[in-house]
Amino acid sequence: MLADSAHLIAHKRVGLLTNQTGVDAAGRRDVDVLIAGGYRVTTLFSPEHGFRGLEDRPGLADAVDSASGLPIYSLYGGTPLSRLAALDSLDVLLVDLQDIGARYYTYPASATQLLREAARRGKPVIVLDRPDPIGGDVVQGNVRARAADPDSAFVGFLPIPMRHGMTLGELLRLANDRLRLHAALTVVPAAGWRRALYFDATGLPWVKPSPNMPDLESAIHYPGTCLFEGTNLSVGRGTALAFQIVGAPWLDTAAGMGKRERGKVARRGSLGNDLHPARADRREIRRGRAARHPAARDGPGAL
Repeated sequence: MLADSAHLIAHKRVGLLTNQTGVDAAGRRDVDVLIAGGYRVTTLFSPEHGFRGLEDRPGLADAVDSASGLPIYSLYGGTPLSRLAALDSLDVLLVDLQDIGARYYTYPASATQLLREAARRGKPVIVLDRPDPIGGDVVQGNVRARAADPDSAFVGFLPIPMRHGMTLGELLRLANDRLRLHAALTVVPAAGWRRALYFDATGLPWVKPSPNMPDLESAIHYPGTCLFEGTNLSVGRGTALAFQIVGAPWLDTAAGMGKRERGKVARRGSLGNDLHPARADRREIRRGRAARHPAARDGPGAL
């Protein structure tokens, strides 16, 4: 951005939608880099999980960044954008968030809400694009039939596959078109990224995009294993293997693996996956839906 597109924000009052993933290759926060460069950042916005990415609950209130002293307006429970007077004092809005590559991740919805409100007020939006961490040349899963309102369909509002292969900038271009927002949208490309690259090939530091996305391995599994959150199984939230495991204390792994050995699972589309039985201590899982099953108790469980 600052290397070749700084003229887009020079001498302007800047609002920034970001979180803990908004860092450069040296790990410096985007807000700090901008302020150090003499740019007038006056307002911060944060998505789900908050400005520091540590929250895993709804209803996040507005706050203040202790380092810069700037106000942080939460797009996940704070002042509604339609009533936010701070937007009127801005000249341009920047969006710098690391998406995860799955339709049901909520950062694109938050960014689209801000994009829509910016269009209503005649404010340009600039996306500082980042790579799709699980690559951009593979798409998988079903496709939502049509675009929806990001307010009412916050989790997965775009007509895209579950694993969509797009960057956040590409998603916002799609949203701008399908929702007819008519926003003045500019996307600064992720320099050097090619669609076949996974995040570990970019040389960039992995910063957890959300509390239960500890590494790239979890991100790769997430578009599929996230579906199990609609069941009474745990996906390992609160552990170092979040979304890499699926299980419950009452789960009979021997029976499940037996079906696989007989070819039943393979015929249902497990190509590319390898399943292994495992044991875990239920007390390590701080938030798992398995605990809601009547047979679930503290202690070891099958995964």
